[in-house]
Amino acid sequence: MKHRIRFRYYIAPFLFVGMLWVGMIHYMYAFIAIQDNDIALSRSAVSDFFDSNIFSHDHWIEIYGLVQKWMGKRQIDNFTIYKTDYGAMVSARETQTPEKINEEVDAVYSIISYLNEKNIPYYYLTSILPVQDMADLPYGAAEGSQINSLMTQRALIEKNINLIDLNTADTIRTIPKEELFYQTDHHWTIETCFATYQEIIKTIEDEIGWDLNGKSTTNKSNYLEHRIADSFLGSYGVKVGKYYAGKDDFVILLPDFDTDMLFQSYDTTGKLLLEKSGDFFCALLDGDILEDTEYDNKYNSFCNVGYIENHILNYNALNDLKCLFISHSYGRPLTMYLAINFFEIVNLDPQKGRFGGNYLEYIDEYEPDIVLFQVEFEGEIIGEYTGE
Repeated sequence: MKHRIRFRYYIAPFLFVGMLWVGMIHYMYAFIAIQDNDIALSRSAVSDFFDSNIFSHDHWIEIYGLVQKWMGKRQIDNFTIYKTDYGAMVSARETQTPEKINEEVDAVYSIISYLNEKNIPYYYLTSILPVQDMADLPYGAAEGSQINSLMTQRALIEKNINLIDLNTADTIRTIPKEELFYQTDHHWTIETCFATYQEIIKTIEDEIGWDLNGKSTTNKSNYLEHRIADSFLGSYGVKVGKYYAGKDDFVILLPDFDTDMLFQSYDTTGKLLLEKSGDFFCALLDGDILEDTEYDNKYNSFCNVGYIENHILNYNALNDLKCLFISHSYGRPLTMYLAINFFEIVNLDPQKGRFGGNYLEYIDEYEPDIVLFQVEFEGEIIGEYTGE
């Protein structure tokens, strides 16, 4: 057995060098063709060539991942990605200082304190950690999300912030840890998303007393499963290729009841980018992405690739309530399900380069009945909240 393992490590470099020579021959012919067309080869042009050339980019990622898998590697060093015992890939998070954590909490609290002044109810959703047990990682792996999460939650509790703690929610605890997140992506699965949706609606109805028709809309038996097998290669998977990572099934739960909605997405300047209407599927999902067998990032189908400011009007709503949902990309599918229970929902993404407006001014203008925050990523608050 030892000789067999050694053989793997000896032969792999030679195999990779051989593939490299094949690639170099390919590049030489490609460069000759470019020079024959009198195209100037500046530094940026060379960079663009390698980035856009399929053979030199996607193909080499697949080869690299295949070699890593063949060698039995569980840690991809140049990306700092680990593979758990149950096959999911996770990124390593640095442990933050208490000062950094408090600074992040204070930024969000500036909005929450304003909501308290305006008597607008709100809830802050804690994050679910991809690394549920350090023993699932390779021995000695450095991973700080659990410590970050503990410090963040302690800072939130000290400020008496209204929490929906997803880590202790019964709807989440029943999901096996290997099914909480995609195997190839940092986002949670639709099962985790729907369980979070159930927890949010139940909490609002129980604590605020609103009738959101949750008994019906959060019943999973009232939805049909739309599954596209082996179709999703997520943000981690694209770094190592499908041979190392495999592919996820992409699943959507579609309402098995009448829906009638209007979807609108806006850019950073407030310009309307897209408007669609129809039932849940037609209004909220990009069907072209779902049907394209060559397009791996199926997650972009949620909210029609909208990633800055999304609005959904529910013409079948049984109330006139408006919800403001401040959330990063985890919130896109959750926005779609929450839209079933409100007359209107607006989703703002606080990450850098996305929504950059003033949140307090937006709240004054929009006048939401409730505000939800989903701003943690693996135990740490991300995004910008000061506005312009």
